Amino acid sequence: MKPSNFDIFNRITLFTLVRLFDEFPMPVDVDPEGNAIKAFEEQENLDVDETWALMDLGLQTLIWLKSEGFISIMQRTMDGKCIGVCLTLKGLSLLGYSVGGQDESETLIDKAKEALTDTAIESAKDVMKKLFAMGLATTVSI
Repeated sequence: MKPSNFDIFNRITLFTLVRLFDEFPMPVDVDPEGNAIKAFEEQENLDVDETWALMDLGLQTLIWLKSEGFISIMQRTMDGKCIGVCLTLKGLSLLGYSVGGQDESETLIDKAKEALTDTAIESAKDVMKKLFAMGLATTVSI
C-alpha cells in the first residue's frame, strides 16, 4: 500500500529532527531531496513518479518546519539546498519533553529515534501526534 503524503511527511520530519538534534548546536546543510530519499532508505522499487513526489515532499517538509518555528534555515541556494539548518529553541524544547508512560525519562527524541528504526508508518504517526499536541500546547500557553 502506498503511503499518504502525510505519512511521508511524518517520516521525513522525524528523520530531519533526529539529524538536527544529533548535530545540535552546529548548523548543517540539508539537501531536501536527498534527505527525503534517506528517510525512506528501506523503500525499494519506487517508481519514477513516487521518487519525484518523495523528493518534492522533502522540500515542502523543510519549508513547513521553518514556517512553524521548529527549525531555522540561514539560506537556500538556487538549486534548492538549505544551508545552515538548525533546531530552534521551540524544536529543541519539544524534542526534550518527557512523553510520560512507564519510563518517565523517555523523551520525544527517544521516541523519534525508535520510530525511525521501525519501518512501520504507524510508529512515525504516533510520535508526530505527540509532537503536534505538545507544540500546540506550547503555542497556546505562551
